[in-house]
Amino acid sequence: MAMFQKRPALLDAESYIERGMIFFNRGDFHLAILDFSEAIRLDPGATAAFTNRGYAHGWVDEFENALADLTEAIRLDPKSAKAHFGTGITHFWMGDLNSAIVNLTEAIRLDHNCVLAYFSRGNAYFYTGDIERAIADYDQTIRLATYFEMAFTDPGYEDIEKYDFDSILAADFEAALRSGQSHTAAE
Repeated sequence: MAMFQKRPALLDAESYIERGMIFFNRGDFHLAILDFSEAIRLDPGATAAFTNRGYAHGWVDEFENALADLTEAIRLDPKSAKAHFGTGITHFWMGDLNSAIVNLTEAIRLDHNCVLAYFSRGNAYFYTGDIERAIADYDQTIRLATYFEMAFTDPGYEDIEKYDFDSILAADFEAALRSGQSHTAAE
C-alpha cells in the first residue's frame, strides 16, 4: 500500500510542503498529510502547511480535522483567500451551506478573481434555494473563466474556436424536448 512506503527525511518545512503538494496532486492524500504535519512540526507558523493539510483532510472526509487546520491557517494569516475558500468548501461538504456562503464570500472579498469561490458559492446559494444569487455567481464564474484560463487548466480547450457552440446547444435543447425534460428557471 502506498501509504506505508518509506519516504526519505527532508531538511526544512518548505521541502516537506513541496513534497506534500506532489503527493496531494497525485491523490496520495495520506502521504501529503504526513508531510504537511512534519512541516508544521518544523515550523508551527507555516500557514501553507496548515492550509494544504486542511485540504488533504477534506479529500479523505476528515472534515473536523480539515476545519481545525484551516481555522489555524486563518488565525496565522487572516487574509488568506485560499484558507477561507477551503473552510467554505469544507462547510459545503459537511452540508453547512450558510457557513459555506460566509467563508466563500470572505474568500471572494480577499480575492475577487477566485473563480472556484464564485462557482462554489453559487452552488451553495442554489442548494439553499437562492436561485438569483446562484445565477449571479455562475455569471461571474463565466466572466472570470476566460478562454485563456480554460486553455491552461484543460487541454481540451486549446481548440475552442473550432466548436460550434450554438449547434451543440441547439442539439442539447432538441434532445431535452424529445425526452420531455424541462429546465426553465420558473421550476
